[in-house]
Amino acid sequence: MAQIRVGTAGWTDKSLIDSGWYPDGGSDPEKRLRYYASQFRLVEVDSAYYALPAEQTAAAWAERTPGGFTFNIKAFSLFTQHPNSIPPVLAATSDLAVVRLHGHSDQWQSNDIQERFRYRYSSKELQEWTARVRRLAGDAAETHVVFNNCYRDYAHVNAQDFVGLIGAA
Repeated sequence: MAQIRVGTAGWTDKSLIDSGWYPDGGSDPEKRLRYYASQFRLVEVDSAYYALPAEQTAAAWAERTPGGFTFNIKAFSLFTQHPNSIPPVLAATSDLAVVRLHGHSDQWQSNDIQERFRYRYSSKELQEWTARVRRLAGDAAETHVVFNNCYRDYAHVNAQDFVGLIGAA
């Protein structure tokens, strides 16, 4: 099976920091990123959708993470549009397959971002996604799974559970 990397859409969300997921409160940005990188091998830089990061900021991120850690940079908003909710289609169209799991909150249409992404996947749903991702990974050299249900620690806990189920490094 091809390499599967699992992570989340960010590591700096205030509700995540407030959730207690980071040891010692996660008050230091450098320690937060180092801790995150000890738990996952991939992160999506979701903030790049709103503003491109400064070169020195991106260089600091790279210095704070181990070799082989991957940053997926989300496209800047002027280059893309955000797709309405559609049923998932899992098909590898290149050597890299990307699966983004947003959750499916009853408040998806809300303008309140915390309401929109307040969804924790159940064990059953994660198991179903495990089978789907394994099939997809058979058609790609590398597969990235990004949990974007970023409310408190929901994405991070779901991603950790998914790593356990999929057996991703």
